[in-house]
Order: sequence, then structure tokens, then C-alpha cells
Amino acid sequence: MKIGEVTKLTGLSSKAIRLYEEKGLIAVRREDNAYRDYDETCVNRLKQIKMFRDVGIGISQLCLYFNGVISLEELINERIDNIRKESSSSRKQLEECNKLLDILKTQEEINFENVFIDTADALLGLDIGTTTISVVVIDKEKGSLIDSYTIANACTIPTEKGLCEYDANWILEKVFKILRFLKASYPNTKSIGITGQMHGVLCLDNEGKAITSLVNWQDKRGDLQYDDAQTYCQMIKEQTGYTIYSGYGFTTLYYNHVNDLIPKDAKTYCTIMDYISMSVTGNTRPLIHASNAASLGLYDLKEKQFDKQAIEKLGLAYLEVPKVTSDGDVVGYYEGIPVTVAIGDNQASFYGSVREEETAALVNYGTGSQISVVIDAIKDIDENLEVRPYIGGKYLLCGSALCGGKAYSLLEKFFSSYLAFAKIKSGSQYEVMNELAEKAYKERNILKVSTLFCGTRKDPALRGMISELGEENFTPESLALGVLQGMVDELQWYFDCMQLELRKSIVTSGNAVRKNRVLRQLLQDSFECEVYLSTNREEAAFGTALFAGVSNGIVTEKDAKAFIIY
Repeated sequence: MKIGEVTKLTGLSSKAIRLYEEKGLIAVRREDNAYRDYDETCVNRLKQIKMFRDVGIGISQLCLYFNGVISLEELINERIDNIRKESSSSRKQLEECNKLLDILKTQEEINFENVFIDTADALLGLDIGTTTISVVVIDKEKGSLIDSYTIANACTIPTEKGLCEYDANWILEKVFKILRFLKASYPNTKSIGITGQMHGVLCLDNEGKAITSLVNWQDKRGDLQYDDAQTYCQMIKEQTGYTIYSGYGFTTLYYNHVNDLIPKDAKTYCTIMDYISMSVTGNTRPLIHASNAASLGLYDLKEKQFDKQAIEKLGLAYLEVPKVTSDGDVVGYYEGIPVTVAIGDNQASFYGSVREEETAALVNYGTGSQISVVIDAIKDIDENLEVRPYIGGKYLLCGSALCGGKAYSLLEKFFSSYLAFAKIKSGSQYEVMNELAEKAYKERNILKVSTLFCGTRKDPALRGMISELGEENFTPESLALGVLQGMVDELQWYFDCMQLELRKSIVTSGNAVRKNRVLRQLLQDSFECEVYLSTNREEAAFGTALFAGVSNGIVTEKDAKAFIIY
């Protein structure tokens, strides 16, 4: 049948139908005269696509679903989670999503081979994040983002309160599916870069297989009592002289060692992104970039290697110490494509967001928050800061807040819980909170709020507070603004600890600051400099794609930095 008839049967425009064909969501037969001929199978697929699009599911997610990267449940549940974070106007879509699950489960699955092919020379970047796995595809010649894909990292393992574990092999299986899809869609891919959440750790056997879960940076077992006098973190400090925190790899390994939780056949250990890079290239031992090695703890920055004596003092010498590199080495090849050693997400975000590295600071708001600047050499620093290996022999000086964007999330839960108690139907309160903060900012009506709701790495027991309450500011709008100002004040305090000259500019990343104009304005006011917002939403994936491209000589450093647009 012709496209005019298809538009009547599906309710889709001819423009939309051709877009879905271009993206590989439908396969259309061509007649001898080159006219498109749509069969019944194609029409059924288009009807499915319309149902998905009507509830707000994006084309990139449909590409992942119809190419077998994610399941129907993953597709719908991710949309449901997003709707719940959006405004109340999406409640109808929430109901429709639940109906979709019931309808589509009874239908026969339709499977096409991937027909979407982009012949551009591409750079790929993968970010194995805490809540999502993100992928970007960059056009090497144009320096532009071709496409991006995001998959919910839905593999948390139920644990006791305070512990945080993920299924590492679920993540690996999902990455293999992503890479198969991307290799078919972008056959001229030139390099693959990988990054991900730092500090977390997993153990491998002699064949390079994960035999423990991934214990990530949010884990709190290091704050548990080793004995009546000390926590595990404090015990590590006493035995080795190193201050490392709960959620760091060696804290986890030490706790698991003391409590006989490390499997007998464990051979070595690494971060999740190291596990991914070694596995997709067929290696049995990880090669760790210094940025990831340092994130585990017990790493000698000056010697650029793990401190084996400190490791031995903790009784962990029976585990093989991974090989470390400070360069952009090739770990191996995935179907002929070079895979560059994985780097930390902080380093990747900086590389993919900041053009003028010597004069700018990077501020990121996620679950936590962080301010980072480049320094050329190691120096004595305040104990509240971290020096992290960067790229090209340089370092990042970082101040990290445990709460960060979570502070605003807690405030949203506060407002939502009141509405629920009052039996007022509502969705996310973020838009309302942003309007309240905007009003208070214009009136300069603010509360003094400390957002140390999760403490600090140095003192997890610290808690936030609200002060300077008066009749004029005991209002919802002043509270919203006060929390935002508290989030800024915490990073300002870390920057003051750095004892550096003010930066000429701040580059911001993360959805919390992207969606909140007042937060950006408060940053500009406090730091007295220009604040820029990267146009790319997946800064870490973008940065590691550029890092891999430069490391493999595919693009120059100058060209890579020119790809960054504000």
C-alpha cells in the first residue's frame, strides 16, 4: 500500500513515517519504480510506534527497544519513572503506559534486523553511571553529536540498609547489546571511549569474570564499627596512614576481607568501567587508568602506582594489584575498533565540558555535587579536598559534597509528602519550587540553609540546619531559595579551601543546574564570574569519546576542544 493509505490507517503524518524509516524503526520495500510499498507488518509496527510516541517515549529509546537492547518492560518502566518526575500534566500518560504493558504483552513481537546505517566517521563514548548507562555518537568531521542513548541502570541488588550493590554482569550484558547495535548502525566507528562511576569496586576470577557484585561509591560499610573504638575507615587510617572514605574500593575490599566476604577464587579487582573495557576486548586482566586507580584509594600520586605496602598492611596482598597507566593506552579491540583505557567520570566530564582548562572551573550537580579545577603539579592541599590524576600529566583539584543535588530532591519530597497527606493529587513539585525560588530571588528574601544533610566524607555524622528564621522569610519560597543557596555555598567553601585565584568562568553540568535558572544565577553571584552551560547533556560520555579520539590520533586536541559548545 502507498503512504497516503498508511497515514489514514495509523494516524501518523507522512513526514513522521519517513523519519521512522530513516531511523530504522520500519523496513519498507521499494517497487521497481522506486515507490515505497508498505505491507501489513510495517503498518502494525507503525501502530506500535504511535502508541509509544503518544505516551512520550523518544525515538532513541524505540531504536534500543526494536533492536533488542532493552526489553518492553525496561522501555515502559523507564518512561513511567520519568513521568513521575515530571509535572502532574503527565498523569494521563502514566495511565496509558500501564495499559500499554498489558496490551503489548499479548501481541506477537515484531523483529526486524537493524536497517538504520549512518556512514559518518564516528567516535563512541559510553558512561556507566550510577542510575543510567549513557552513550553518545560524535561525527568526527563535523564535531557534532549525531545521537545519544540512555538506558536505566536497573540492576541494583537488595541489601541491608546502608549498603549499595549492583549486578556487574547485567551491566556487561547490556553494554554488549549496545555495542552490537551501534556497530551495525555506525559501521565507520573509529574509536570507543569508556567512563563511569568512580570509587566502586568488584572482584574478578583468574579468567577475568566478575565474581562479586559491584559495590559502588554510595556504599556505607566503611562507616560501620570495626570495634568499639573505630570504624573501618578509621582503622584503615591507623594501619596505612591513608584517609579513604566509605564507598572507596579499598574500604570495601578491607571490610569484605575482615568479614570473609571475598570469594576464595578472587584474583584481582577493578572499577566497573575497567571491567567493561577488558571484557568487550576479550582480556582477562584489567588495565586501569590512574584516574580510576586513585579513586579506589591507597594510590601514591607521586609514584603513580598503588601503594603495595599499604595494601599488604590491610591483609589484601593475596589479590593481584592491577596494572596502571597514566596515558590513553588502547586496551584492545572490539570488532576491529580500538577501545581506549577507561577514565573516571569526573575527568571525562571535565574534558568534555571545559574548553579553557587553565582558567575555568567545572561545577557538577548530580546526586552529590563537585567543583573541579586543573592544576599542573601536586601540592599540599586542605584535607577536605582531593587531588585526582587527570590527562596529560596534570591533576584535578576537587571538592565534593555528598548531598549536592540531593538537597533539592529532599525538599521536593518534603512538599510532595505534604500534598499526599492532604490527599491532593499532584506530580513532581520541581517546577513549582523553581517558581518559588525565582520569586524569592527577585525579592532577595532568603533563609540561611546548610545543606549538609548527608554529612561530609570527613565527618558523615554532620547534619544540615536552617537558621535566621523570621516572619518575613518563614515561607516556602524562601526555603526553596535557601536550599539552592546552600548548595552553592557548600561548593564555594570547597573552592575557598583550594586557595586559588578566582576562575574567569564556571562551566556547569548536570540536570539539576541545567533545569534551574536560579541555581545558575546564584553560582554567578557567589563566584563573581561568567557561568556557562554545556549544550551537551551527556558530558562524561562526550568527554571519553573525545579522549579516545585524541588518544588514537583520530582527532587533534585542538579540534576536540572545538567540539565543545556552550
